[in-house]
Amino acid sequence: MGESPVGGVAYGYLGSLINYGLAVAFVVVLTRFIPLADYGYYTAMLSMTGIIGLFIPSFGVDMAIAREAAALRAKGADVSDHASALAAYSLSLSAIYAVAIMAAAPWYLASGVPPAYLGIAALMAANALVYGAAYALSAYLWMMGRVKTQSVGFLVNNLTFRVAEIALVILLRSVYAIAIAVVAGSAAQLAYYLRKAGSFPNPRRGFGVLRGNYARFLNYGLQFWTLAYFGIVAQNVVGYLVYVLLGPSASGLYGLAAYMFGAVASLSNYVTAVFASRLTHELSRGGKLADVMLRDYALASSTVTGLLAIGAIALAPLLPLLGIIHGDYAAAIPYGAALFGTAVTTAANDLHREYLWVHGRGWRALLLSLPGLAANAIAAAALMAEGLGLYGAIVGAYVGGATTAIIFARSFRDPRRVNAMIALNVLLAGISGWAYAMWPRTWPAAQLALAAAAVAVAYIAKPIPRSVVAYLPPALRGLLTPFTS
Repeated sequence: MGESPVGGVAYGYLGSLINYGLAVAFVVVLTRFIPLADYGYYTAMLSMTGIIGLFIPSFGVDMAIAREAAALRAKGADVSDHASALAAYSLSLSAIYAVAIMAAAPWYLASGVPPAYLGIAALMAANALVYGAAYALSAYLWMMGRVKTQSVGFLVNNLTFRVAEIALVILLRSVYAIAIAVVAGSAAQLAYYLRKAGSFPNPRRGFGVLRGNYARFLNYGLQFWTLAYFGIVAQNVVGYLVYVLLGPSASGLYGLAAYMFGAVASLSNYVTAVFASRLTHELSRGGKLADVMLRDYALASSTVTGLLAIGAIALAPLLPLLGIIHGDYAAAIPYGAALFGTAVTTAANDLHREYLWVHGRGWRALLLSLPGLAANAIAAAALMAEGLGLYGAIVGAYVGGATTAIIFARSFRDPRRVNAMIALNVLLAGISGWAYAMWPRTWPAAQLALAAAAVAVAYIAKPIPRSVVAYLPPALRGLLTPFTS
């Protein structure tokens, strides 16, 4: 039986709020107990293992299975075969990835990672296996329309990970604490899903289903995978170039800036996941409201993300003053503040991609996204090479995000109101972040003034549709009502 989208969005928002609070505590212990260079090596290993993952492609078969199952489930059909197929596929790829991570030890060493950090690779391999099983159950819940249970699982993972991360950093005073905490979070998520699902799908049965239907799944899934693949390529290449061109300390600063950015951008991930589930079920009923759903979600997501980004920029400089960030790590704050503005285009672009993919037009989503992804990587590499340092990578993120947003706006012929709110939120957040990054003395007056302007614009324009607010819990609904039309 499906669950109301209310729970999916509510627990997604709750997870983000908890993530904010515990992330602050983590930054305190990270910057107090772990040297910046050590964190830089850990960040570099994340980029390298991410690059390894690029050579173990899923081809989107998992997402194709989940989408087909969701459409069948909406019509009342049995999807147990699809669940088994997804489990078999996920576990197989996870096992291959785990072996590849361990086999790449010579590459880590050749890249300058000290031998003492090779144990982190073993923990990353273990997490690949555990998370592979959790992912299979997460996709099963999504295809069943149980987005609330799926979101609670994410919450369990984040909560376990953050608490373990903070405690272990204090005890171990090593980046090994982070890797161990990641495994603990995945294990907790898997245990929760097993309890809620009642059992794990039969992988042996799934292999039989895959043999008979793989070509169909591949044909559809390749559209989703290719798009995600190029996105990950751009992300990991930029991260690796930061390490190679600027060194481990810069890599650590970039990792912390990206970490700060994720605290804001993660909110849109939950919204996009719920949007995809609702859109899939809507299409199974004829899809008359599909375009309206995209418009409403784009308005709501870009507005809320923009307000969060501007608020985060205004508060970020307080972190060292409150003793939350220590020592060399404080240098990451200007980079994080400048990067926050890209969260708005990230939210809007993700919704447009998801819309096309759910409609079976993933190749079009890829073609529309490739120029932005290429612009991001090329601009970042060129600007870093020209001496702009980490700001080169951040400018590249703006260039890539804006390029994709403009292409989507022209292709979809989005209503002017949608385009105006996206552009305005990027502008306000961008000015606020870059003002602090370039002229720190403008803080807090300029940042507070821009935050007030953003709230005033949202209050006057009321860009958040009532149809979206209706799916929020009462507390959040009341908070956003002044900005609702």
